[in-house]
Amino acid sequence: MKLEAVEVKLHDLRSNTATLGKEAAASMAVVETQQQRFTLQMLITLMISEWQRMEAPSDASFSNSMTSCPPYEETNDVYVSHLSNESTVKICYILGEAIQDFLGGQIGK
Repeated sequence: MKLEAVEVKLHDLRSNTATLGKEAAASMAVVETQQQRFTLQMLITLMISEWQRMEAPSDASFSNSMTSCPPYEETNDVYVSHLSNESTVKICYILGEAIQDFLGGQIGK
């Protein structure tokens, strides 16, 4: 009697584990799809922004000088609009600046 009850309980637990595994896999697939869609929207937004920047009329004095990176404080809390709907997403950037040249050929010497 007890053995049969334990076997039934074990079967139920295995069934529940299989169901939870399927639900977890489906949830991860949904998250991956959402992440890919968001990444694509961000890339498209960045490309459009870059095209607009490149096509904008350039000032002669501006084109001769390189622009410096904005301060860290100016890059926080940037809002980028989605192309698929009118909602906006808050994005935080971490800004870093290289202060030494990278010398790849000298590694290991």
